[in-house]
Amino acid sequence: MKHFVEENPGAEKYDLPPDHRTRLTPPRIPKVTAHYADVSDPDSVNAAIAEIISDHGKIDNLVTSAGFTENFDAIAYPPDRMRKLWGVNVDGTYFFAIAVAKHLMERKASGAVVFIGSMSGAVVNVPQPQAPYNAAKAAVRHLASSLAVEWAHAGIRVNVISPGYMLTSLYVSPLLCKTAPF
Repeated sequence: MKHFVEENPGAEKYDLPPDHRTRLTPPRIPKVTAHYADVSDPDSVNAAIAEIISDHGKIDNLVTSAGFTENFDAIAYPPDRMRKLWGVNVDGTYFFAIAVAKHLMERKASGAVVFIGSMSGAVVNVPQPQAPYNAAKAAVRHLASSLAVEWAHAGIRVNVISPGYMLTSLYVSPLLCKTAPF
């Protein structure tokens, strides 16, 4: 919050209750909380959503970004790791999306859902052997499209952002430097 206040001088003056705000009221200091959930477990997700609603009163928007990858040749990928990867990348995205959509629909409120996907949902990354990750991110992309159509009648927009490579220490590792495009 320190950085928000530094970048938005005077924001604390506009920390008004909802019934005193207007369309022209400048940004106020948001209430930021952290909540735990095992994204692969629907009961854990529902408990986190209930806690967030209890703390904030409602949810208007959702961004899902939980995900991970591992590099195994497909024929050597441990099944338990693949299930975990799918549980986090796909199931977690789905469980949070449906929980928030139910909440929005119960309130008859519109909202926005944004999934963080990956370019790996549309292209095969070389030289990384990560077929299950690529398939999971393709599922996230298609899930966004499917839910967008299904929930449009309720005013819930669903989109996916699929970032590409970013220059990080992982990307410039010795394994990848041989094929890096820079």
